[in-house]
This record gives sequence, C-alpha cells and structure tokens, in this order.
Amino acid sequence: MKKLIYILLFLLILTSCKQLSTNPFYDIIKEYPHNSSLLNEYEKIYNETNNIVYAINKVNYPNFLTPNSSNYLSFKINNIQLVNTNYKLSKNYIPKTLVEITNVDYIKRTNVIMMIDQNTLNAYTLLFNESLLNNLNLIVFSSYRSYEYQESIYNKEENNFIAAPGASEHQTGLAIDISTKDTGLTEYFDNTPECIWLTNNAHKYGFIKRYPKDKEHITGYPHESWHYRYVGVEVAEIIYNNNLTLEEYFYQYIIL
Repeated sequence: MKKLIYILLFLLILTSCKQLSTNPFYDIIKEYPHNSSLLNEYEKIYNETNNIVYAINKVNYPNFLTPNSSNYLSFKINNIQLVNTNYKLSKNYIPKTLVEITNVDYIKRTNVIMMIDQNTLNAYTLLFNESLLNNLNLIVFSSYRSYEYQESIYNKEENNFIAAPGASEHQTGLAIDISTKDTGLTEYFDNTPECIWLTNNAHKYGFIKRYPKDKEHITGYPHESWHYRYVGVEVAEIIYNNNLTLEEYFYQYIIL
C-alpha cells in the first residue's frame, strides 16, 4: 500500500513538473528579472493580460499608476525620464542641454529668454515647419522652467492646476506648451484646427500629449490639450497607437 502511495505521489509530482515545463509563462518569465516567490501572482496577471512586463510591474509596484503625495526621486529608464506627482526632480536639477528657442514662433516676454532642450527644439522645429505648410498658427507659450520659477507660480496659483515644484516636466526642458495666440492655454484651444492637427501628428515628431482626457487618475494632472512632451519618435508612436500615458508606457513596456 505504501509503495502504491509513493508511486502515485511520484506521478503527481512528475505531472506537475511537466505542466510547468510546457506552460509558456515559465519560459517567458525566465528572461525577465523577477521574484521567484511571486510566480503565482505574476502568472495570474499574465493570464489576464498576456503582457509579462505588465504582470511583473503590477505585482511588484501595485500603486505605480495611482497618483499620491509620495516624494520619490524622478528616474530615467531607456533614456526616458519620468516626472509626475509621485516622482519629482530635485531643487538643484538643471538640464545641461538647454538652448535658447529660435526659428519658431513663441511668446516674447520682457527680460525673459525662453530655453528648451536641444533635441526637443530640433524636433519641434520640424513639427512647426510642417504646421506652417498646413496654414496653422502654432506658438510656444512655455518651455523650460527652473525649480524656483515653478515654485513662484505654484504659490500664486489658487486653484492648484499648476504642478508643484519638482513635479513639473517643464523643469526637464523636454516639455512645451503649444497653442494659438488667440486661445492661449485654455480649453478654447481644444477644438481649433491647430489642436486637432497636433493631436494627430505630434507623435510623428517624437511628442506625446502628456495629459489627455480621461487619464487624470493616472497622470495626476487635469487634461491639458496644449502640453506636449518630447520622448522620441519610437516611444511616441507606441504611446499614440495604443492610447497610453507615459506612466502606462513604463508599466507595460519597461521593467521598473
């Protein structure tokens, strides 16, 4: 009787091992950094989504897509920097790639030199020139802002629609507010030909609409039809084609 029990146990273990070896999940997850003690949780999410990166991130960082008041340091993965309400830049962070905006239309302010990241300016110049061929009237209202400047406008803003100092992408030099002179940075820009064209074409030049409608619970910011962020063409096309935010792109394509 004992011998029979041992044989049955052996067959059960053998069957389980065979199932593990034929389950594609176990072959796929070997290629990614993970916690072996959490395999069952990873597998459950993977079976629901068929996305191994999402499964690993969902288990390891369940609150990543939930805006809160935590003050983690901003981080960069695959040369893409994340700045939001959770992940903030230090007071001393100043990009080394800043240049003065030239050769495109922008709002001129007294004693103010508008600065921007060099690659972002190169890409925006191509976008701007294309917009002119389409008889559009785009103008840059804002680009790089220092921590101190962000702090000053944040303290003046009564409705708190302005990002807190350190939590603004403008400090990276990679963000740019684009609108028309008539509408400014208001909801009236939303239905203009310029806004519609940007929505459908900005990704071709490496820009994403950073704070889209119906994604406020993920980005932590209200919808802004004028706020664009440079991430490069490859990433921008993925985000555009899959209707993602930058946070969702990290969660679904990059192991955090």
